[in-house]
Amino acid sequence: MTTTIALLDSGVNESHPHIRDQGQVIHGPVLDDSGEWIDDPEPGDQLGHGTCAAAAILDLAPGSTILSLKIFHQQPSCPFPRLLATLEHAISRQVHWINLSLGTTRPSRCSELEQILARATDSGISVVAPAAIGELVCYPGALPGCHGVLVDESLV
Repeated sequence: MTTTIALLDSGVNESHPHIRDQGQVIHGPVLDDSGEWIDDPEPGDQLGHGTCAAAAILDLAPGSTILSLKIFHQQPSCPFPRLLATLEHAISRQVHWINLSLGTTRPSRCSELEQILARATDSGISVVAPAAIGELVCYPGALPGCHGVLVDESLV
């Protein structure tokens, strides 16, 4: 069985040499401004961050399937409701992992994120996200039910 990882990021350029032939990339739908799920009109990655994250994932888990769920387009930010809806969509796709290379430092958002993390856990899905940005606690990575990751300062 192939591991499927939902990557919520800026998309993936599957022709990149660190992606090509390392695993399968599926371009999932995107949530448009009206709240409708549509086929991505611009599949790929204009920012490059999603491609970098996918390459790192495939280096650690070669042969995996990446479900690219684009939440960033022209800049590395998105409305919070889009993030929540895309997390819910990833859970509905019954992936094995959800990778978020993002987070918020605002604890006011924790309640909604905790509910989604609980649904992911109940579905057998693991979520990974940054637990801190510098000295600031970052959510959902610092919440129970999320595999929070930190920068290894020895590598910087």
